[in-house]
Amino acid sequence: MTGDADQLGEYLALDEDELLVLLGGELLGSGPGFGPSEDDHRAGFARRWLDSTLEDLRELLCGEIWESMRGNRGTMIENAATIADALAAMLGHATANIVAVILLRRGLDRLCEVH
Repeated sequence: MTGDADQLGEYLALDEDELLVLLGGELLGSGPGFGPSEDDHRAGFARRWLDSTLEDLRELLCGEIWESMRGNRGTMIENAATIADALAAMLGHATANIVAVILLRRGLDRLCEVH
């Protein structure tokens, strides 16, 4: 397994709230921690960022990538890796991996139906 696959496997074991805290940390960078309230701040920031970025994510994912995944029933890690690879240039690898798992869990069909 590659490093990205290992990381994706770790992210797949987390719930969405934990993923949002990690995503917020990636987006905001490191700074002084304020305990649980810091986690709430990071998760809230990540939620707002995802909401504001959904249209860009749709444009990137809801064409060939979505079509290729619809007929292919790969493993969760394989599907997350496909999404993360598509997002990496836009978001960077660490952020792309987290976003890929969140979007996969929420359902790519749901994201792309609006498109």
